[in-house]
Amino acid sequence: MATKTLSTSLTLSVIGDVFGLLSLNNTSVTSLSYDDTSVGSGSVTTSTTATEIVAAAISDIRYIYIKNVDPNDYVLVSNAAASIQYARLNPGEWLFLPVNASTGIEVKSAANTPIVEYIWFKRA
Repeated sequence: MATKTLSTSLTLSVIGDVFGLLSLNNTSVTSLSYDDTSVGSGSVTTSTTATEIVAAAISDIRYIYIKNVDPNDYVLVSNAAASIQYARLNPGEWLFLPVNASTGIEVKSAANTPIVEYIWFKRA
């Protein structure tokens, strides 16, 4: 196993206050270690039947990035072991999250065949 570093940065900011109560201007920078011998990526044309992109049978933690590249339709992202929805990605939206062992990730559409791109990294 060769360990590499994935550098992440996320900035959340709003001009003015949110509901007049708090301001939001935060940047979080983190370095994550991953096993570069265990990385997967691809593009999936979804349907109303779920497609597993991280297997529920995996016994380690994975980091995953998913982007809905479709211009019109949204995609549902779920826990593959229990089909519990995590997210709805509208056109152009993305997510990045750690996936627990024995959980997995699946994607599907509510209608049509939107396309998602993804990449996962095995946590070192």
